[in-house]
Amino acid sequence: MDNLEKEKSILDPPIIRETGSTSGTSKLPLVCLNAVPIKELPDSKKDRDLYSLVIKHMMHGPCGKVNPTNICMKNNNCKFKYPKDFAEQTSKGKNSYPIYRRRRTREAVEVRVGSTSRIHMEGTQIISY
Repeated sequence: MDNLEKEKSILDPPIIRETGSTSGTSKLPLVCLNAVPIKELPDSKKDRDLYSLVIKHMMHGPCGKVNPTNICMKNNNCKFKYPKDFAEQTSKGKNSYPIYRRRRTREAVEVRVGSTSRIHMEGTQIISY
């Protein structure tokens, strides 16, 4: 295996298929979805490096009433539908789109809005990582 194949195998996500599918299409069971995307703040005491990366690169916004001029705003709403609601477990939402687990951790991150204001953001603003 050359270096390019090794890199590709590392970067490609694993394919998980539900067994017994007769339609020829693979489905990802909701049970497996909890293991795929993470949408929560990591524990700042257990994994400082991951925590700092998430708050630096994986927080959406701020937008909405706090920052209505953000580029994601369209007709006074976030076009990416942030902030998301908290959910204790992954479930099927409207049009079969999953509502991913996003537990309330009571941990908030302070972010700057403009040049003078600061606000606290919770896990409702985290992009998948």
